[in-house]
Amino acid sequence: MSFLVDYCSGSESSGREDDEEKIIAKSKRNEGEKSRLSVASSSSSSARTASDLPKSKRRKLSSFGASPSPSPSEVLTPNKAKTLKPGQLEGDWLCHAFIRVPVSNDLRNYLDPIISALSDDEANLPDLEVTSTADSVIKTDLDSETVTATGQRRHQTPTELHISLTRPILVRPHEREDFRKLVQGALEDRQSFQIHFARLTTLTNDDSSRIFFVLEVGTGWEELHNLTTTLNKPLHSAFRARSYYTEARYHASIASIPLPPSSSSSFRQAAETTAARLDNTHAREISRCPAFTADTVGIRVGAQVSTVTLL
Repeated sequence: MSFLVDYCSGSESSGREDDEEKIIAKSKRNEGEKSRLSVASSSSSSARTASDLPKSKRRKLSSFGASPSPSPSEVLTPNKAKTLKPGQLEGDWLCHAFIRVPVSNDLRNYLDPIISALSDDEANLPDLEVTSTADSVIKTDLDSETVTATGQRRHQTPTELHISLTRPILVRPHEREDFRKLVQGALEDRQSFQIHFARLTTLTNDDSSRIFFVLEVGTGWEELHNLTTTLNKPLHSAFRARSYYTEARYHASIASIPLPPSSSSSFRQAAETTAARLDNTHAREISRCPAFTADTVGIRVGAQVSTVTLL
């Protein structure tokens, strides 16, 4: 038995293949045209977008060797310049407590010739700084000296001095009010008392960088010692503050000079000799100055000063 197989004739097969090839070719041509149109459209759009954009300005280059200008935050202004004390961090506040000392007419009559003599001795006492009236409140250089017509410096006698009750203490910003309240609380119900200055002498600061001309306390030493003792313990507990000097020499500073390391001994000797001479010369005047009533304690926190009135 023969199996019948249905085959297409040769002419029909050839015709079909030609038709298929024509269809494929036409499809490829259509795809090519679409691709060219898409590219052309994209190029045209890009060209229009580029032409629509504003032309950027060319940046002018700095000359060779020129340094770039600092930004405003990098520019240091005089207000930003700050000298920190040893152990002080940025933001620390310098604080202390003190007795306010008004300069009476009698005390002024004693101080005037002494300040004048110290000012005139520029050879032995260079760079003299006289305590300004504002030292207990806000330090100003204009209060302590004037300039004469000949250009000579004439230091003025301050109208107020102070006697320290604590060492300088550094506190953080959030501790300022704590310091103020602590001193106020410790001195609550304390009685006022009399103070009399005994003599003119010199004292050197802790780091031996300055020597001070001071009026040393005679009458009133015991009461001052009681106040500093009262403040020592709570200040140490709250701020790790050092206690006031064990052998305290309570005093009011009237002037000072720097002690350069290269010649500190010679300047120190000159200052001590001058103080001894002036003390001998004006001993009678200081003995005649009446005692004053210590009734106001100043509490300084940075440039801010509050007071406590003793009973």
